[in-house]
Amino acid sequence: MEFYFYDVETTGMNPIKDRIIQFGGQRLDANLKPKGEVEEFYVKLSDDVLPNASALAVNQITPQMANLEGLTEYQFIRWLNANVYTKGTIYGGYNIDDFDNQFMHWLHWRNFSLPAPMTQSAKSFDIYKLARLAADLRPEGINWQKDDKTQRPKLSLESITQVNKIKNDNRHTSASDTLATVALARLIKTKQVKLFDHFLKLLEAKFVKSIVSSDQPFLYSAYTNLALGSSTTLATVVCEHPTEVDCLIVYDLRQSVEKYKNLNDYDLSLVLSARDKNSAFSVININQVPVVAPISVLDQDSAQRLKLEKNKILKNLSNLRQTDLANTVSKAYLRLSQKQRQPVEVEFANTKISKPDLSSIEKLKQAKPSDLANLDLEFEDGRFKHLLFLYRARNFPKTLGTDQIMAWEKYRHQAFFKGKPSGLDIFNRELRKSLQIYRDDAQKINLLEELQLYIESIMPSSSEQ
Repeated sequence: MEFYFYDVETTGMNPIKDRIIQFGGQRLDANLKPKGEVEEFYVKLSDDVLPNASALAVNQITPQMANLEGLTEYQFIRWLNANVYTKGTIYGGYNIDDFDNQFMHWLHWRNFSLPAPMTQSAKSFDIYKLARLAADLRPEGINWQKDDKTQRPKLSLESITQVNKIKNDNRHTSASDTLATVALARLIKTKQVKLFDHFLKLLEAKFVKSIVSSDQPFLYSAYTNLALGSSTTLATVVCEHPTEVDCLIVYDLRQSVEKYKNLNDYDLSLVLSARDKNSAFSVININQVPVVAPISVLDQDSAQRLKLEKNKILKNLSNLRQTDLANTVSKAYLRLSQKQRQPVEVEFANTKISKPDLSSIEKLKQAKPSDLANLDLEFEDGRFKHLLFLYRARNFPKTLGTDQIMAWEKYRHQAFFKGKPSGLDIFNRELRKSLQIYRDDAQKINLLEELQLYIESIMPSSSEQ
């Protein structure tokens, strides 16, 4: 077993629309010792992407910098395949499950290179989750900054590294954040070795099942639990998810069942669709490293710190078991899965790919860039033809013919001007906002002005081709 820790800087927060603009990573052995130097490079932007000004103000990477020195996405994936994606590798990082891994998924999707290994079951080792668990259950040996209002530990990478004197001079560069995350992982492994080993075992679905299938309540840590005072609670499984494989619906035992027990499945689905931060229900996938632990791990100090009252927990558990809530909850989640609509690109990505289309994709992956213009591929799902067109335009624009160049300009025109607000409207709004926020910071103002010049340089004509 080896680790590969990584971090990405991006043009914004949306993993579908935004792009990775910088990548940093380092390979480590099973004891988190380096097996090579940290690697860092830029990734070029195609000219249909409108970066978010607030993201640039944080990472201070302009499109001009990335496009001058960076790899295309095609080159980036080839580099990953040759240098990062090796058998037995676990992919670590800070908050990668909710951020970095999502960007890697869509990077691979739009470049015909699924799946992204770090998004696969039992491959993602998120140090943010580990730090959250350490802060709640085993904080000893690690320094924690407290939020002035909530008095909860601050869990940003910057806060933890600063208070523990972990060097992170160039924050918000991929290499620096990778090294800081590795150092934090080593600190937790050194100070709380049993907790670290437990978290590593959560990569095994069998181990997770052994915890959540017990008749006893189990500890469950999730970011969504914060509204109730802490991220870690005692929970129990209510039922299996009616449509998602290997997913369980769990109940936060800090909460009484009174407000739920008399609801029918329709009313409960309305409550769940509101995404109430105080909801007692959440979904865990046993293959995606849910942060769980047996109740035996909960010592007296931790119970007091998390305000987990044993008598209240047991009472809520008993009341829950006396209801028919499992049946109602299952039907409610079934209703939710039927009425939720996703963006077309997401639905397309979640579509099962036919064998003929998989064969065509494999031919595409084996083809040389110089052969793309003459490559005759048949797809049963016609959407792949459009994706192939975008793939060529973004990575190999010189392979486009005259009609395709005009089609690309039409596509870019829609990306900039279509919709209310349009992509350009959103960009300009964020730019004005950032210029106001950083009006006294000359360096960031210069970067934002460079971004504005870049957008002007790639602007499609105001009338559609």
